[in-house]
Amino acid sequence: MSVSIQYFKSLQNVESQDMTETSLRSPLQDLFNALAMKDIKVLHEGKRHGKFGTPDFKISNLAGTIGFCETKKVGENLKEILKSDQIEKSQKSCLKRQLFN
Repeated sequence: MSVSIQYFKSLQNVESQDMTETSLRSPLQDLFNALAMKDIKVLHEGKRHGKFGTPDFKISNLAGTIGFCETKKVGENLKEILKSDQIEKSQKSCLKRQLFN
């Protein structure tokens, strides 16, 4: 079974009313790790990144940080989140950040 199908099946196994922002991070980390090239590292809940907070995921390689990934609860309005202080602060860090819900 492909990693993407496995990830989507894991999404179907959780009742959406019971989900929180963190409920599906393990399957997402498994997907990231399966898709990452061998020199790419995926860290869940790493240490605080300066004044910009703690990212949900940090993506890096030997040269340094590639970017961060933030997860949000299924159904949250990502357009509104993109206007949030959290995203504004992270954009000032000049690093790439992706949102998933």
